[in-house]
Amino acid sequence: MRIFLLLFLLSAISFNCKKEDSTPPATPASLPTLTTTAASSITATTLVSGGIVSADGGAQVIAYGVCWSTAPNPVVTGSHTFDGIGKDTFTSVITGLAPVTNYYVRAYATNSAGTAYGNEITLTTTVPDVFVVGTESNGTDSIATVWKNNVPTILTTNKSVANSVFVSGIHVYVAGNEMISSSRTARIWKNTVPASLSGTNATSVFLYGADVYVAGQENDLFGNKIAKYWKNGVGTALTVPSASAEANSVFVSNSDIYVSGSERVGATDVARLWKTGLVGSLTNGVNNATARSVYVSGNDVYVAGDELIGANNIGRIWKNGVATTLGNGTSTAIPFSVFVSGTDVYAAGYQVIAGKSVATLWKNGVATALVNSALNSFAYSVYVFYGDVYVAGSEGNVAKFWKNGVATSLTNGANGAYATGVFVR
Repeated sequence: MRIFLLLFLLSAISFNCKKEDSTPPATPASLPTLTTTAASSITATTLVSGGIVSADGGAQVIAYGVCWSTAPNPVVTGSHTFDGIGKDTFTSVITGLAPVTNYYVRAYATNSAGTAYGNEITLTTTVPDVFVVGTESNGTDSIATVWKNNVPTILTTNKSVANSVFVSGIHVYVAGNEMISSSRTARIWKNTVPASLSGTNATSVFLYGADVYVAGQENDLFGNKIAKYWKNGVGTALTVPSASAEANSVFVSNSDIYVSGSERVGATDVARLWKTGLVGSLTNGVNNATARSVYVSGNDVYVAGDELIGANNIGRIWKNGVATTLGNGTSTAIPFSVFVSGTDVYAAGYQVIAGKSVATLWKNGVATALVNSALNSFAYSVYVFYGDVYVAGSEGNVAKFWKNGVATSLTNGANGAYATGVFVR
């Protein structure tokens, strides 16, 4: 009886001491709420969109961005950006799109409850912009010119030459030279604004990140050409003054700087490839030769040039230093430019057929004549963009470019003109 009474009292005390739990049950998170920002800055391959995360659904947003597809209702498991976390307004830059293609775009935001999507917008990417540079006579002097979608812009009224073009974002860079105070001066134009380099000619321009690389030459006091490249205007000599040399092309890959050109060794011009200042020979010095263009694809380095054998310049493509011949190997064939797209190797130049220079495009060594007329013609630059092949050159006095073999005239032939560089974006 006493034991029972003790247990009863302990139970009563325990019950009376228990505090009532006043904490409400947790509210489960819901999906975020957001809207998609209208697309802007639409080009052939890029656009800008974004979104506004107006409510996080009661849980932290751990990822937001934009997703896109060529089919409706794109999802985050497909193509998408990651632009941040939290409740925010954000901007997304979308790259790698195909030209003249319809896309569906919507913003997304993810929290612990899942992924929510904003409203869907549709848009069509634009026709690519084609930039061509070259030179047209004004009746007295040659004048450096850049054409954007066939519309010319004169870079200077002085005697000048435009050799190469590279486009990055909204910026258009042109390499060439200009006669200043009776001296030929290497020039780099950015959006038509000129800057001088410490040389006589700028032959090639290439952008790697925010850095601008230019290849070209500088003459010493005795008239010898010194091969050089410039990084953001600061020059580096590749050869010594006593050996006449030229740098024709520059390409940067994985922070390595590749420059192709030639250097006189004894009485012979040797085709050269410099890699971050280290010199390599593509020919053995028996015949005069030059390396005119360089392109790096993955771990492979391609160089286009020619070697004088007998009375003819024989076209060459060197892949990692191993040469293959363009043309029949007995008549002149000179490639000025090389471009690699996937497994295909393109070269642009000319070959001599029946005593006439014929603008030619080689694809994997197979030649296609771009012109069938009595006029001499030349191809100086090739660029491949989403399967379309663009070539810049000339026919007679007319500067031209070809897209997939179809010619567009940039000048009317009233004065001599030629196109030396092409870039598409």
